[in-house]
Amino acid sequence: MSVRQCGRISKGSAMAMSTDRRFYQRVPLRLPVTTLGSQGNGGGRKLSTANVSAGGMLVRMPSEAAPGPGLSVRFELSVPPGEGYSASPCLISGRGRVVRTEAAEEGQCGVAVEFTERLALGM
Repeated sequence: MSVRQCGRISKGSAMAMSTDRRFYQRVPLRLPVTTLGSQGNGGGRKLSTANVSAGGMLVRMPSEAAPGPGLSVRFELSVPPGEGYSASPCLISGRGRVVRTEAAEEGQCGVAVEFTERLALGM
């Protein structure tokens, strides 16, 4: 049996026993993401993901604009068309909750967002 099944890390695996608390495998993927609004914020911010998993995403943003943990956000991920995949772009929309922020490149930070509902797909 594989250690990873459908993006989840098996409980008996060596990775699950480490200090890494990730439940889903992350894929380094840079996609445009637009915030649509959050608690006390109208949204409209255009950002980029650093990685995406079945349970959440890491978004890069300017450090001075980073939201605090616990903030609820609505977002849209833009998936561009690709040869052999789709002739038209796709939008993935959903809601999430900020679970942490982390330092990144100069003037930037990473904001970890956990998905709190099923994602919706649209063309």
